[in-house]
Order: sequence, then structure tokens, then C-alpha cells
Amino acid sequence: GRVGTVTARGGPSLNRFGSAGSFLERYTGRMTMEFSWIHQTFMDGGGPDNWLKYTFGNDFTLRGGWSLGVSLLVERFYYPAELYSDYFIATETPTGTDILPFVGEPTLDNYDLVLNIRTPNSPRFSANAFVIFGQDENFDEWASGYIVVGTGNLVFRPSDQIRAEASYTRQQYIRKTDHSTVRVRDIPRLKLEYQLTRAIFFRFVGQYDAWNVDDLRDDTRTNAPIVVSDGAGGYEPVLAHTSNDFRFDALFSFEPSPGTVIFAGYGSSLTEEDSFKFNRLERRNDGFFTKLSYLFRI
Repeated sequence: GRVGTVTARGGPSLNRFGSAGSFLERYTGRMTMEFSWIHQTFMDGGGPDNWLKYTFGNDFTLRGGWSLGVSLLVERFYYPAELYSDYFIATETPTGTDILPFVGEPTLDNYDLVLNIRTPNSPRFSANAFVIFGQDENFDEWASGYIVVGTGNLVFRPSDQIRAEASYTRQQYIRKTDHSTVRVRDIPRLKLEYQLTRAIFFRFVGQYDAWNVDDLRDDTRTNAPIVVSDGAGGYEPVLAHTSNDFRFDALFSFEPSPGTVIFAGYGSSLTEEDSFKFNRLERRNDGFFTKLSYLFRI
């Protein structure tokens, strides 16, 4: 997300409908064009200097409620120098180490394929999945790279009282130069709901957020380490780091009559050194809350 920008978006679409009972009930083809400017550039009448995006999409609705989508993304991102003003590169010379300003490529061109699928919404089960892969931006080092981003969602309702929803998201950014991973993130999430009676309701939500970032370097250019100011007149490299955070929230609700309700909940945030081990979790913070409401009728 960025502030101080102007975005214009638009494009044509085509809809075709199949005959009654046909396997292909509907086809939608679309082309979307999106342009973005730094606000002052736009006010000065200049051309787009933030990004250009073209989407060529195809959506298919099949008999029975299935839907499929295939899209091609063609993008160009312009180097936002102000976002990398604290980046420098450390280059080795015969006389020592020189600290030079980080200068990114003027543009990065992306070509991605997007696939998605959605099942029919049945009373007991529904699911959808999304994946995007191709050449895209490595924002950590401002270089072209490869990405694989996928999300899957599953909703299961074994009875009218129970609802379970699970999702998993993975984001991986890979360098083009040596195919090493510069950043990877995994986010599994589970939500359980149980309507014990008309008045009593339980909900549990748990989510794990694990990400790892490699040592940063001036990839595709000098290959020198990226450094930042250490606050004491020197510079330090941006080294590999990781984060493994687990969060869960539980809620109890009692509503004996409309307008009269009691909510009670507990939430906790925890972290650990190794991903998905669950054996050395350290609590970071906890929270309790209650809410009481009573409707007076006059």
C-alpha cells in the first residue's frame, strides 16, 4: 500500500451464455488496463510512473455451479526511489569497503499466469483455490524474480450446528539468478463454529503466520550485500531473519432473547523460533473481553 498515488482502471468485457442445459453456461472474457501515477506527476500532466498493468482474463461457469478462471497478467513497475532511500550496497575494493547508494533498475516487467477454481456451494461443502506464478517483482531487492502464490479455502458443514472453515496461503519469491528463495511465507488458518442451542454459540479461530527472508543482496546487478545505517555512523547488512507467530481467539455467546446477550472471549499471541514445532511457544500477549447487553422494553 502506498499513499500519494493516482490510479485509473478500465477495460472492455464480453459475456456469452450457453443454451439451456449446456455444459458451459457462461463465458466472460475481459481485458483490464490499470495505470498509476505519483500524485504530483499526475497533476503535472506526466505519464504513468508507478505501474502499468494489463489483465487478459477468461472465466467459465459450468453446469452444476463449477467455475474456472485463467488470466494472463502483463505488468511494469517503475523504480520507487523514495522507498529504497535507506538502502546502500557494500562493495569490496583494494583499499577496503565502499558504501554506495542503492540504485535500482528503472523498470521491472512481469508476466504471470493466474488459475482459479471454485466448487458449487452445496449445503455441506464448498471450496476454492487460487494460484499465480511467473516472472514478477522481488520487492525486497528490487529485482525481477519468480513468484508462486497460492491460496486454498475449504468450508465444511457436517450439520446445521457445526461449521468448519480452513484455509492455507503460501507466498514464495525466488531469485532468477540462482533460483534461491529470497522470501517465503506460510499462513494456515482454521475457524470452528458450534451452535449448541438457539441461545448458545461457540467460535474458535487459530492462525499461524510463518515467514523467512534471506540475506539481502544487490541481485542481478553488483551482487553486493545490501546494508542499512546502524544508527551509530556505520552500516550493517540486512541478514536473514524469520518470524513464527501463532494467534488464537475463542468466543462464547449467550443470547437468551433478542437484545439480551453475553459475550466472553479470550485471545492469545505466541511465537516460537522454529516453524510449526509447537513445543517452545512463548506467549507475547493475552486479552480477555466481555460484553453485556440488555434490552429494556417500555
